Amino acid sequence: MFSVPRKFLLFADASQAEILILSLNDSNAKAQPVPIELNIRRPIALDLDLTENRIYWTDNTLNTISRVFVNGSSPEVLVSENIYSPEGLAFDPLGGNIYWTDTGINKIEVSRKDGTMRKTVISSNLDEPRDIILDLIKG
Repeated sequence: MFSVPRKFLLFADASQAEILILSLNDSNAKAQPVPIELNIRRPIALDLDLTENRIYWTDNTLNTISRVFVNGSSPEVLVSENIYSPEGLAFDPLGGNIYWTDTGINKIEVSRKDGTMRKTVISSNLDEPRDIILDLIKG
């Protein structure tokens, strides 16, 4: 049984096609893969919804944006159409949105956290946008 530590670090290992969790409670802990029963090929960017304990990630080989609970349950692909090279991702806890960059078509897009209501935020004057960070204080 996979147990989620109280304090942890999440990271992606694109070469091993894994999202890993490292307990910060135990100095001898080793990183463990989050048990996700979903095809993952090259996870790049991660963010965490602390309210629902969900991990969001981009996969730039499958060209998808997905999410899963931290314990590995209920994995789902949110965006899989008209996405070409998703790299950066940011979760907005105040608005309940996810933002991502697509270097394949030089866009920044947004959707609700369930993948609905998808819109383009910026589609001009971008050259391979790689990452995105939200300023939750200034908006």
